[in-house]
Amino acid sequence: MADLTKDLHRILKDSEQELAQLMFDYLSFQFGEQVSVSDDYRSGKTDNSVAKLTKNNTKHLRSNTGALLYSFFERDTFDINYSNGVFSGQIGSNIVYANIHEYGGFIKSKSKFSMFGGLMKKYKETGDEAYSIMALSALKHGGVNIPARPYFAPFVAEFNREGLPMWWNDVEKRLNEYINSVVFDV
Repeated sequence: MADLTKDLHRILKDSEQELAQLMFDYLSFQFGEQVSVSDDYRSGKTDNSVAKLTKNNTKHLRSNTGALLYSFFERDTFDINYSNGVFSGQIGSNIVYANIHEYGGFIKSKSKFSMFGGLMKKYKETGDEAYSIMALSALKHGGVNIPARPYFAPFVAEFNREGLPMWWNDVEKRLNEYINSVVFDV
């Protein structure tokens, strides 16, 4: 009986990595446009890893580097453990701008012209009028207002609704297959 319990716990422990990968897949889906661009870049369909549409002027957050997504899966921000029949863990980000993208808010300029200059430089590089509008707003108001573009709350809701049950069904299936093989081998 001790071997059976030990083997069942091993199956559950082995499922930690699958759960982590599934969480990564579901969270990366929230950055859908960037993921497809990165996939195109990795597969050689484009020589540019940055999305053609770089403006964050929609209700969905787009990122150019994936730093926000990957920040959730670093050692100090992501941890899943299985111990004594219980899964526990944490997921979060240490990136300063993570909350501003999720909830929105005002970003104050460090000096009167620092944000203005950076945004105007970006406007000259890209030709994107949104940068010039933000630059003038930063000059006038001493910073910029960033609208909320939730990505984490939708991830949690979708993962709890679809991902977690799907993963647990797979784990239960493996547990049942193991139990049935042990029962029939006796």
